[in-house]
Amino acid sequence: MLQINQSSSPHGDEVILTEGNSTNPTKALLLLHGRGASAANILHLTSELSLPEDCIVLAPQAVECVWYPERFIVPKAENQPHLHSALDRIHSIVLFLETAYKIQPSQITIAGFSQGACLVAEYLKQHPTQFKAAAIFSGGLIGSDAEVRSISTGDLKGTPIYIGCDEADSHIPKERVTTTAHILTTMGANVDMHLYNGLGHTIHPEGISALQHFLNL
Repeated sequence: MLQINQSSSPHGDEVILTEGNSTNPTKALLLLHGRGASAANILHLTSELSLPEDCIVLAPQAVECVWYPERFIVPKAENQPHLHSALDRIHSIVLFLETAYKIQPSQITIAGFSQGACLVAEYLKQHPTQFKAAAIFSGGLIGSDAEVRSISTGDLKGTPIYIGCDEADSHIPKERVTTTAHILTTMGANVDMHLYNGLGHTIHPEGISALQHFLNL
């Protein structure tokens, strides 16, 4: 368990659960839970994975189990200050990994479900660089249509990204998923997008396989 205090931030005093190699890791997996869930919930995802021996896993907790209060498709201003705090939380972990273990973004895989998936997409857009990989399980870029379509000038440098969602997910509009894939591709990512029938709001087994593949890279 880690404590990276940012007390002026809504999520700043929440814990960060860890698993795997915390002694001398050379790569990291960052997991972000969904609305109403917890860091412990998303950390259970590792039971379906074979973690490399040199991998540390980190799962931050959102205050009251919610990263931001409104739907992810409303203007960003309606989700502040929680949205900014959530993205800052991710960035503080990325910086911690570099400071504590000399792990660069190119050795960090970021994955999230639902609200956590939306944060993964938005963080990549706002902090574009070469990450090891990313998995967006039932989510998409955050903000109004106009905000989402504003393309960053940054370069994701071939970062492999899996995006998986039910094409009729009641929480995630299909159009937002396809737009997210387009924007991230335009920014230089190598995006593998899948729209499923009858999946519901959950993680497809293909998504777990994709995440395992990323960890083995």
